[in-house]
Amino acid sequence: MVTFRNGHCFHSNRDGNTSLWTINVFKGKEQQVKISELQYKKNHIPLTINVRDENGHLLPARISVTDSREKFYAPANVWIHADDARYPGQLNYETHYFHTRGSDRVDVPVDKIYIQASHGPEYEISKTEIDLTSSIQNAMEIIIKKQKLPVKYGTWWSGDLHVHMNYGGSYKNIPEKLALQAEAENVNFVFNLIVNKEQRIPDIQWFTPAPDNASTKNSMILHAQEFHTSFWGHLGLLNLSDHFILPGYTGYPHTAVESLYPHNGFIADRAHDQNALVGYVHPFEQSEIFPDQSAVLYNELPVDIALGKVNYYELVGFSDLKASEAVWYNLLNCGFRIPAGAGTDAMANYASLRGPVGLNRVYVKGEGSLDHKQFLNQVAEGKSFVTNGPLIGFEVDGKTSGDSITIGSKTRTLSYTASLRSPVPVDHFEVIWNGEVVAKHTLSGTMKTADVKGSVKVKGSGWLLLRAWNENAHPDLPDLYAYASTNPVFVTGTAKNSKQEIAARYFLKWVNRIEAKVSELPFRNDAERQKELNDIKMAKEYYDQRLK
Repeated sequence: MVTFRNGHCFHSNRDGNTSLWTINVFKGKEQQVKISELQYKKNHIPLTINVRDENGHLLPARISVTDSREKFYAPANVWIHADDARYPGQLNYETHYFHTRGSDRVDVPVDKIYIQASHGPEYEISKTEIDLTSSIQNAMEIIIKKQKLPVKYGTWWSGDLHVHMNYGGSYKNIPEKLALQAEAENVNFVFNLIVNKEQRIPDIQWFTPAPDNASTKNSMILHAQEFHTSFWGHLGLLNLSDHFILPGYTGYPHTAVESLYPHNGFIADRAHDQNALVGYVHPFEQSEIFPDQSAVLYNELPVDIALGKVNYYELVGFSDLKASEAVWYNLLNCGFRIPAGAGTDAMANYASLRGPVGLNRVYVKGEGSLDHKQFLNQVAEGKSFVTNGPLIGFEVDGKTSGDSITIGSKTRTLSYTASLRSPVPVDHFEVIWNGEVVAKHTLSGTMKTADVKGSVKVKGSGWLLLRAWNENAHPDLPDLYAYASTNPVFVTGTAKNSKQEIAARYFLKWVNRIEAKVSELPFRNDAERQKELNDIKMAKEYYDQRLK
């Protein structure tokens, strides 16, 4: 805080964006410090940027404007966001951007200007260079081209299952602003998971079971809940039909909710009482997935999965994608038809954020007016794919994600088609059978597009899916690396999945770890502790049965 005569200076986000104010310490009078004039060391000119689709219509978009030094420029009064990652050797600074409704004016230096514009994974990333030192321009038209999967795969709705409208960031977000962020990123359903932040619940006043009135024809804002306990794992509770579940978190030391009860299983039941979907969110890092080694692996996932309390698993999210994948593959091999979901965990009011909104999303079949219940039904049935960029389509003997194929006792050859459309290059394009790569397709050219056919031989029960991913990060995609996966096509044969026993032993070790720890945990009384032990007992019985 800077001291002025008889007063102090402070920052505020009362109007949404950040602003500078003074307060008189004797009178309490506040006054905003406003900028009346900008003085540039280098000559600047106004540049109007219009982003349009191929039909000439203005298009909401994410825009980054930089000069030859990689310095970033934005219109006055917009929210400026920055990627929370760096890409040494490719960029000197983290990527900065702002969201536009389609047209904005930016004051830029007379220099080489670079403009990058995007509108979600269904559109190509546009990159434009203007040399204002040789020719002054005051307007720039940017056309973003759409990239589509083949018509045979149908039409799609996209949704981000995990967004925080406000989570302690620099800005103050509201549903109308969140809707603009969603429109610019071309995401149809945004689930604002209302959650505690240092024992506060910033968005609690916005909770309603119905879609928010700020929703548009292209983007629906839905208020849901994330239940916090860092010991049992975090839960996403989507489509609560009546009320927000309190206290909203457990297991916080030195607070009134230090006890680890209610545990996740109890909360899942209360959410199901309201017809909500329950998912485990931002699941795992590489160091957390080995029951024999991970000292902190007490996540309740394998207990609640065994008891039928989980509706989806956030495969693509704020976690290590391949680590989360390894756990999901074990769940599938154990016989759980648990669908993959996706959520960014975007902190949508941060300046440097995990995001943007819609970075991680799930696509389901959908057309016409947006219907959040139909969308969630498709998510729960696994008729979807998840991605942080690449669009993929997969069909096996005429079946798609969430469908089943019945075979007999003999080996069966199944034919498939697979397609890829990606805004960034992709290294790996693979078909997976029961967790193992059974077909690889080498991509050539730009490595952004593929349409392939093939066949695989399968025997016994199991699952097939399509996966696309990269070895390394790409600066145009603000995540660990490009990754996409379909949900499985399930195969039912007379023999069981050969990986079932390995998967069951894996989760049994995990549950045993939790059981051994429960006696040390802070509960208010033995009755609470016993409820957790009862769930653990039933889960162990389930995995013992899978072994037999």
